[in-house]
Amino acid sequence: MSVGRQLHLVSYYFAPLGRADGVNRTYLAKYLAEAGWDIDVISCGNPGGFLSNTAYDDSLLEVLPGNVRIHRLHSRVSATIGDLLGLLRLIPCTKSGWYWSVRGRAAALTKPPGILLAVLPPRANGDLACWIARSRGLPYALYFVDDFLAPQVETVRNAAVVFAATDQIRCNLLKHYQLPESRVHIVRNGFAVEMQTQPKPVGDVLGIVYTGTVSRTYSPEIVAQAHEKLVELSADVAAKVLVDLYGNDGWYARRFLRPHLTQNVRFHGYVPFTTAMERLREADVAFVSHRVDSSFSSKIYQYINLGKPILAVTKNADLRTFIESNGIGWTSPSGDVQRLAEVLREIYEQRERLPEIARNVLKLKPQMSLKAQAGKMSRLLEQCLQSGVAGHEA
Repeated sequence: MSVGRQLHLVSYYFAPLGRADGVNRTYLAKYLAEAGWDIDVISCGNPGGFLSNTAYDDSLLEVLPGNVRIHRLHSRVSATIGDLLGLLRLIPCTKSGWYWSVRGRAAALTKPPGILLAVLPPRANGDLACWIARSRGLPYALYFVDDFLAPQVETVRNAAVVFAATDQIRCNLLKHYQLPESRVHIVRNGFAVEMQTQPKPVGDVLGIVYTGTVSRTYSPEIVAQAHEKLVELSADVAAKVLVDLYGNDGWYARRFLRPHLTQNVRFHGYVPFTTAMERLREADVAFVSHRVDSSFSSKIYQYINLGKPILAVTKNADLRTFIESNGIGWTSPSGDVQRLAEVLREIYEQRERLPEIARNVLKLKPQMSLKAQAGKMSRLLEQCLQSGVAGHEA
């Protein structure tokens, strides 16, 4: 390993947290470490709160090589208080309490030579990386995995390099922060572990699977509500459509999802990442939902990894265009239960197209590997170190 290839990864969510961003950041660290980086991860030791899924998956720790060290720094402000203050807009970010609590301890873990990498959202990751960079004289990079424009202008403009997970995110960053195009690079938030799969034969029953967070942001209960409508539209078709959902079983699931469960719509609670992938392998169609205008969910990449046709409930134009232009599935507007029920009927009645759609999905797979994307990120981070960039003045 070359001298100075020290990376400080700032990620509020990290292993053993089992939510999607905990999984993705864990595998990003794994692949960057395999590319030769010596990594210290600065994460939250007490995430909690009522807005977040805090299910744990200890098996994630087993994938990390020895040159990845995790520093789980506890916040003096409880996550629940942070959620409340953030919702009331009394603090910049629901995780700002963590940032204020740990920045001194986090800075003590870092020293030159090296580079910081913060994953956004939440904003607190970028704030912490920027603060450490200034106090320790280190360059820092920002990785936007969602369409997120909350960070302060100087935080983004002073970054040595900026990564964006999609073309839309990149365009919005360039426009909002007035950045030079040469500083913002596409690094997709790809699938974690490659899995071999073949298009599933068409049967008389259509199996739809959702894996992910059960919360207001994602609102996966809409597919259960749509199945109820499907019963009204065509009871015969509804009897042949099975929906299985996997995710955290908290207050939101009890209040909004469980009342809509039936013999054909089943909720299995949280399962480890590897188990979730096996359940997806058995599906005919993979389901994703966003209530807000969010960008690509990491679930999209996992579904592509398994070659699954995608049914997406979304407001995001980028995601709709991606799915429809590549012929890899169906989209439905957020909040429109009636339309989703009609789409479910269309999918069942046109299920002979599923193998063709699955082949279209697999054509996209080579460019969606997180390992390949981490390699691209590694080269760009290395260029920052070699050029001696310590950030750009606003």
